[in-house]
Amino acid sequence: WLYAVPELESEGGFKLNFRDGVERAARLRDYSKVYEMSSEIAHSSPLLIYSRKDYFYLITLLNLYESFFRIEKVFSSLYISTTSKEEQQSYLRMQSLYKGELQTCYSLMQKRWQKLNESQPK
Repeated sequence: WLYAVPELESEGGFKLNFRDGVERAARLRDYSKVYEMSSEIAHSSPLLIYSRKDYFYLITLLNLYESFFRIEKVFSSLYISTTSKEEQQSYLRMQSLYKGELQTCYSLMQKRWQKLNESQPK
């Protein structure tokens, strides 16, 4: 399916792997470091065994929230553009119930992440 993305072949350096293929097609280069860390965790390296569990707990939650916010933004724009005014209003009311809560939780996780990083020896 990567060959179906017209811009990729014309850019050059395109490969059938994650970094130079999927990541590039999805325009998610900003998340390269996160993907590298996730790969380390998924492939059971000593990094996971000798690292602090709270570090991976927080980075996982932060990335989960960020992924949800990106997906929800795409879903919301598509849903609102294809439904009636009544459905749109209903969706926006429902969204207002959960979005603030999630933003608050995300902010708390960011503060915990910042504290954890500040407490690490330099």
